Amino acid sequence: MDLTVGDIISTQTINAGEFQGITNEVLAGMTMEMAKVYESAKDITHYLPIKELEKAEKLPSKEYFEKNLKHFKKLSTDDIPEIQACDRYEFFKTQVETKGLKTFMEIFKYLLLLDSTKSLNIHEKKFLNKMKAKFTTDTELILGWDKLETRRFIKI
Repeated sequence: MDLTVGDIISTQTINAGEFQGITNEVLAGMTMEMAKVYESAKDITHYLPIKELEKAEKLPSKEYFEKNLKHFKKLSTDDIPEIQACDRYEFFKTQVETKGLKTFMEIFKYLLLLDSTKSLNIHEKKFLNKMKAKFTTDTELILGWDKLETRRFIKI
């Protein structure tokens, strides 16, 4: 993963922390290269083996996330691409897996809008639930929102 000092990352042991670079640390008499990550929510500096960074997820910056939230709010049913209902799930899933945050936000909004008219199939409904969970986690980690604030934003 290509990380720059200041990037926000998430690992199995760190919800969200600021990558502060690579340092050499002495452990049990051995010098090891470690990634230094500061987790502000707990006011803790973590030193992770470089190998753990391979499993880390780089989170978008707060500014970029907020910019995409503004786009999310503007989307309406008129913006939903005209796709046969039987093909929608695969199209949406592929888009989310291969594109970035903006596409995630678009597909998430489309599914929420379609759900409000009760026109989701079972696969789309499950996909929407996974997207709700990811969105809730991301807003908590990146923006510091609680679940209630997130639900109000997306009107669950």
